[in-house]
Amino acid sequence: MPNRPYTHFHGFRNSALKATASVLVAVLGLIAEAKNSTLLSILSLLTQTVSAELTPVRSSSSPALQQRDAFSDTDKIINEGEAHGRPPIPKGSSLVSLPITPAASVAVYWTANPNNATATNAYIMMHGKLRDGANYWTIMNSVLKAAIAANSSGAHSTSIIAAPQFYSTRFNSGQYGANQIAFADTNVWQAAEAANHPVGCNVTSFDALDALLAEFSNTARYPNMKQIAFVGHGGGGQLISRYAMAGAGLPASSNIRLRYVVGDPSSNAYFTLDRPLQDMSVANKSTCPLYNRWRYGFDRFNGTRIGGLLTPQQYFTRLATRDVRWVVGYQDTEADGDNTCMAKLQGGAARRDRNLSWWRYINTLAGTNEDLTGFPGALPGMVSWSNLTKNVLNHRLTVVFNADHNAEKVYSSMEGSSALFDDSNNVQLGWRPSGWKNVTSLNLSTSDASAGLAVTQLGTAVLAGLVSLVAASSGWKVPVTTTSSAQGVSIPLSKFDQVVSHATRSGDANASRRPQAVDTREGISTAHRVEADDSAVEAGKASKKSTLVVAPVHAADRSEEKAETTRPREVIPLTRCNKTFSGSESDNVVEWLLYVEVDLCASRRFDWVYIAYGYFTDSARYWFVSLFYPKFKHFDAITWEAFKEGLIATFPGRDPDLVLYEDFLGISFTSMSEYLGKFNTFHLLCTEIPLKLFVCHFVRNLPDEYKALRWDVERDFPKSTFDL
Repeated sequence: MPNRPYTHFHGFRNSALKATASVLVAVLGLIAEAKNSTLLSILSLLTQTVSAELTPVRSSSSPALQQRDAFSDTDKIINEGEAHGRPPIPKGSSLVSLPITPAASVAVYWTANPNNATATNAYIMMHGKLRDGANYWTIMNSVLKAAIAANSSGAHSTSIIAAPQFYSTRFNSGQYGANQIAFADTNVWQAAEAANHPVGCNVTSFDALDALLAEFSNTARYPNMKQIAFVGHGGGGQLISRYAMAGAGLPASSNIRLRYVVGDPSSNAYFTLDRPLQDMSVANKSTCPLYNRWRYGFDRFNGTRIGGLLTPQQYFTRLATRDVRWVVGYQDTEADGDNTCMAKLQGGAARRDRNLSWWRYINTLAGTNEDLTGFPGALPGMVSWSNLTKNVLNHRLTVVFNADHNAEKVYSSMEGSSALFDDSNNVQLGWRPSGWKNVTSLNLSTSDASAGLAVTQLGTAVLAGLVSLVAASSGWKVPVTTTSSAQGVSIPLSKFDQVVSHATRSGDANASRRPQAVDTREGISTAHRVEADDSAVEAGKASKKSTLVVAPVHAADRSEEKAETTRPREVIPLTRCNKTFSGSESDNVVEWLLYVEVDLCASRRFDWVYIAYGYFTDSARYWFVSLFYPKFKHFDAITWEAFKEGLIATFPGRDPDLVLYEDFLGISFTSMSEYLGKFNTFHLLCTEIPLKLFVCHFVRNLPDEYKALRWDVERDFPKSTFDL
């Protein structure tokens, strides 16, 4: 079976087989210690009957690993984790066994029936402290599918997901095979301690990752492999962080790209004795003797099986050159992780603060020009190793403002997905502190503006337009300032006669101009409909079956963007997004809209993009529409006067207030989150009424003749439109 060079593992049901395997593994362990090469070779042939095509990572001459993890020395009570039942196998995956050495293997949730010959990407997804590999395989699979559906440039259907499963000998008894690794302490695998099962195997979690790297970088088996990414969160993030430092990686001759994505670890391994925490009431070096022991520093670290032992300077130089993405949930502030003094010295009680302090630390150590204004921590008199790094750190920090310590929230967010799939120069940065300046010339980022908006002009315009649309369609009173006492400005629908327009071209003197009053009777393009069965769209024709509508959009006269022809062109519908939203966080609504508009609908194949959304409550129906130009040369909101007339004609007596904030470039994710939570109408709308994406379709080369068409209420707002 060319695509299955590993063993499917479902537990031992035959007692005789189990006993025989146990004896075999015990003998292998003894022989490995004695280095009896003759018998080892013979018995290795026996193990290859279950893995004929895989070359395992061979044992080196490194000595048996001593206990080196400071956390396990201080955490005597093994109280994390819980007993598990039969290992679940998510749909689309298989639970397999991958050899590490002839005497030991690792259980892995693996994409079922992979096509190795065409595989281009491999994602090695590491579980957290609860050792729930099945859950993490599912998370990575869902995130990948969503990115593929959104046409993310770095997400490919030719990907394989492998999620290692590190068992606990205490909590997972009976679930792992005789040669599969398991650990006595539920946490030591995070710091690459040795497994205690199989007995005498002398295998660490680093060795397991090395085996996965060796598997996917085998060009004879994966001839089209382009990139391998190690991904972790929480406890898994701790392991991937340290593996990015100490793992041998790929040889310089390899054409495969290697990426490490580290999410919300409780701690990192510091290369020097410096620590960013200055508040000695939280933790103090003088009373924390293990603060620089391995896991937290490099004391007592004795290297790896493949790479041997290097100096901290060598490990940091290696780390600085690697493609590492640090992903932090800004709301990850609960003190429910590693609460030792060793961890607290890295930035306080909250994981968020430790990881933001870590960003300060590694940039300071590397001597980069990264702006660290507003980042927590202080490192007075700290040494610089810029002579080793040449002032370069090939890393990116992405802060997901609305995520806490939750792998699914972190990686399914726009920012988290960007960290997983985008090239380095396109990784979204997310939140940045007040006063921070982007000196790295990175591209699109969707940050929290009130905390120091660190976005490009493009990101600002897109975000601002979305916030304005949400505000206008929901009745949300947008604050004039970002303080909690700010009063909203509410404009009745009958007076809402402006169109908001922002040009985002670099150097445009009017890039941040305020809204202008416009003649709403001119320059209105026709509405187009999508049949309920998603059949082809006929431009400008009404249909009694129509349940989806794209409302008219003001088309200003822009000579440089005149349509190439006045003859009607093809109207191309996007496959209808059968997705509903009913999340518990109000700000997720805007995240979803931004995701749809930027990542799904802004295709460069089209000259014009129409998008319409609908909100429905018992008392009112809200619609809002946007028009995008590819490459984001312009962003325009709907002419609300025409839209208002359609609403009034369709729903007499129902005149909801719409809100306009005169200069909405000041609105941010922070103010949005705060104020959406305060206005119950919108909050209830988010939590109880699903947000449905009703229309998303493209018009190629919008003809000039369409721009002159006027709004027709009967044609464009048939009552059947709302009979959903």
